[in-house]
Amino acid sequence: KYISQFADINDKIYTIEIVTNNSTAETKELLLGENPLVIQTKSENIFDELKFRTARINLVTTEDVNDIYNPSATGTSVLIKSDNEVIFYGYVTPNVYSQNYNNPLDELEIECIEDVSILKYYDYSTVGNEKSIITVRQLLNNIFNKIKNAYTKYYVFPNTIKLNSSVNIDSIYLNENNFFDNDSEQKPWKCDEVLKELCKYFNLSCTKYKDTIYFIDYSALKKNLTSC
Repeated sequence: KYISQFADINDKIYTIEIVTNNSTAETKELLLGENPLVIQTKSENIFDELKFRTARINLVTTEDVNDIYNPSATGTSVLIKSDNEVIFYGYVTPNVYSQNYNNPLDELEIECIEDVSILKYYDYSTVGNEKSIITVRQLLNNIFNKIKNAYTKYYVFPNTIKLNSSVNIDSIYLNENNFFDNDSEQKPWKCDEVLKELCKYFNLSCTKYKDTIYFIDYSALKKNLTSC
């Protein structure tokens, strides 16, 4: 486990914890670079279907920290918090690390993805033993069950298709055949692809704030349809 702290221009303290191989047996302190942390939403425009965040951590070290880089999507977790509030939780992007032996002082830029973003590494699997007709709620529960430690709840906001009512995720049905390639191999889509297609159909954007995943329709927000 690695830990480091820094203060912003308002003297607010931020703590960064990096846990490798799910082990917290030993804790080491890390020195952060001049621009220690950048968190941003990976999105091209406000109407993108999936709007998840990334974090970039800049380190300065003279030690070998190759264990931070792990080929597994969830091999190294990253927790960023301030005043006991979680600002960001995710994982270091799977990568291969090589030490710069020509310079004893190594400057590292660690790229991290938000925990919900790891859906791109999971194949969609059916709710039951075979493909069937399921509700939107069943679909969402099935997808999010793969990352159940990443959230506590999700909300589907009112949608312009329904005007003054929420999308009824219990009475809208989908065929799971839609989430497999239409060929002899029947290769499953990645879970983020399924989620993106669902959002596209309902004109929603999926994002995460703290421990909650939100499905937002910005057109509905303009109509003041903002209740959950």
